[in-house]
Amino acid sequence: VTPASTSRRASRQPWPNEDLPYRSRTSVDHTLTFYEYIHGLLPYDSEMQELLPAPLLPSQKSAVLTFECPQSFTTYLVELRYPTPNRGGFILGLDDFYTENLVPGAVIAIQRTDNDGHYRVEYLSERAKSEQLLELDERRAQQRYVFRPTTYACGVDDTMLLTESRFGGLANEKPLEEKLRRRPEAVVAATFERIGDRREGNFSLPFDTLLAGVNIERPVSAALLRSILDHDDTGAFSRDPDAQDSYTYVPGTTP
Repeated sequence: VTPASTSRRASRQPWPNEDLPYRSRTSVDHTLTFYEYIHGLLPYDSEMQELLPAPLLPSQKSAVLTFECPQSFTTYLVELRYPTPNRGGFILGLDDFYTENLVPGAVIAIQRTDNDGHYRVEYLSERAKSEQLLELDERRAQQRYVFRPTTYACGVDDTMLLTESRFGGLANEKPLEEKLRRRPEAVVAATFERIGDRREGNFSLPFDTLLAGVNIERPVSAALLRSILDHDDTGAFSRDPDAQDSYTYVPGTTP
């Protein structure tokens, strides 16, 4: 799912929502997913709509903003793509900021300034740590997921940090085909099979691990993932009665 093809189905929420006041928030905290990190993106959801400026014209498709990072003394030119009838909105152009300072799972804060086209983005500076973290190896003829030693000095949400100890089943896996990635339910099923704990022929995962894993392949909000799992009528997904806030997947079913 490329940024340009990310549709409303990724969040199943009709943005922009005219009931939400633009620039009514002073800041938004956000945990960076693997998908966002790889593509240099931020989602345009309800919180971002309340933080960012409104379009000046009804037909306006995008706006150019600047994001300043005081910690690195850098400013980035980014593009806000407003939602259209066939895709959701997103913020594009943060590739360098991510690769120079962060890892997937990092927690950032975006703050507004008096200038509605200029925003401040910051992260938590912490003591350097080293982990085997997931990367997409693009040097091969076919892309593969690999784990490499990575040193980072930013604050992270541990549930979204893609360590080999939790996500080792992805080693040497190829990204899912585009046809599969367009269907959130299929991505959820594939994630269970790749990193889930096998129990009596089924797969089980805590919700937070599943959320981080699904967001490797495509943007899926926590609300959408919970809806997929709790409102499945195929028998593919169900609550795991033996673990807190965990779910199971029955392989061979078609969600």
